[in-house]
Amino acid sequence: MINSVMLIPRGNTSFSIYANNVFRSMKKLVKRSNELNVKAFTIDIPHWNLLDVRFSHIIFAKKTLTFFIKSLGLSGDILHLPVHSFLPYLSVLKKRFEYIILTFHDLLPYLPQFPEHKEHPMILALERKNLYYVNHFIAISNNTKKDLCKLFGIPEERVSVVYNGVNHEIFYPRKDKRPLDYPYILYVGSEYPRKNMITIIKALYKLKKKYPKEFGGVKLVKVGVPEVERFGKMTINVINKLDMHNDVIFTGYVQEENLPYYYSHAEVFVYPSLYEGFGLPPLEAMACGCPVITSNTSSLPEVVGNAGIMVNPLNIDELVKAIYDVITDESLKNSLKKKGLKRAKKFSWEKTASNILKIYKNVVYSYEK
Repeated sequence: MINSVMLIPRGNTSFSIYANNVFRSMKKLVKRSNELNVKAFTIDIPHWNLLDVRFSHIIFAKKTLTFFIKSLGLSGDILHLPVHSFLPYLSVLKKRFEYIILTFHDLLPYLPQFPEHKEHPMILALERKNLYYVNHFIAISNNTKKDLCKLFGIPEERVSVVYNGVNHEIFYPRKDKRPLDYPYILYVGSEYPRKNMITIIKALYKLKKKYPKEFGGVKLVKVGVPEVERFGKMTINVINKLDMHNDVIFTGYVQEENLPYYYSHAEVFVYPSLYEGFGLPPLEAMACGCPVITSNTSSLPEVVGNAGIMVNPLNIDELVKAIYDVITDESLKNSLKKKGLKRAKKFSWEKTASNILKIYKNVVYSYEK
């Protein structure tokens, strides 16, 4: 019997959603198994002030984690860490498990072109050092695997690609409960610069000026927790400058069970991100029958395939044309809806969990040989 433990980060982050979905699906798959036993524990991960990280902070965090592990009696064959934020404490965690498996979602803290995601040099150095303790890595896309091998020199055979899933019991087309009574372009995500939301605002502004008849009543709806500081202010400044106060709607946080209604009734879902480790919102949109426009960069082509329209996220005119084509061409819109629904069926959390369980077995049996 292989005994595995997953540590799930507390909260409602994308990492927590990933870990909870994977673990729930694992439990179903191993229900009658006499080969695998899976457990999970929810835990707080320390969040660092970028300007004030001291060695004493890390020591304190390690002691707290050690106490947590001992009090729960955590041990087993495999420890699966579903996010790289656990890396600084791996020396503590490794002592009670034979094998460590670590999921990498993206390499943002290590990419200088995205300074808003930068971590403290001390944390980065400790993370790099502790990669030594990891027996096998899971990357959520081929793009993340490529970055992982390139930046850390990890051999390709030590990295398995396992795509994220989508919950088809929640994300499917809805015809009822239209959340808004006007036509809208939908964006789901944050206002971090790499997400490129400002480009959507500028694109809609151009469309309204050039095609007032077709786009006069169309609004941009942003779903997600508002970025009050820094990045939120940048977004508001652009809205003020273009005088689009009535054209950009911020819904704030929307419960997962209500998200499908926003996807299902949108004219189009637009996601011109500059970099994604995977890109779950476009997959959710496709599963709900919403036509998708996204970037031709990073992992997004892996997720959307030929089921959406790909644009250069730095070329606003490409985005303008793509939005115009989808909203004004009913035939194109319906074609994208059908392709998206078909594409989304290729992804599920059950498939994700099944592939990860295979990795568990392969890691244990390969080391035993």
